[in-house]
Amino acid sequence: MKKEFEHEFNVIQCTVPSFGDNSGELSVPGVSKSYAIETLISHLGIPKENTYGFGDGMNDADMLEYCQYGIAVGNAKQGLKDIADEITDDIAEDGIYNSMKKHGLI
Repeated sequence: MKKEFEHEFNVIQCTVPSFGDNSGELSVPGVSKSYAIETLISHLGIPKENTYGFGDGMNDADMLEYCQYGIAVGNAKQGLKDIADEITDDIAEDGIYNSMKKHGLI
């Protein structure tokens, strides 16, 4: 897949851990989660210092690196955990909810 499409798309390997290491996704170059967040907070006038990103797969890497607080859930891919500012509980153990409570978001 990567060899076939890497010249036209961003190819991100193994974005859903339960699908295995040979899974992945294609995205349009120049379009990313971090770009979407940047566009939204600019439009709404929200400072970047108030951004939190939660992820579990490598397709979330740019978002975690962009947001002020990049948080990987406990069942995330190791590569994502390595770049995260914080690791919360597994998604099945209410990881996002627990982290949001910890940071006073809810």
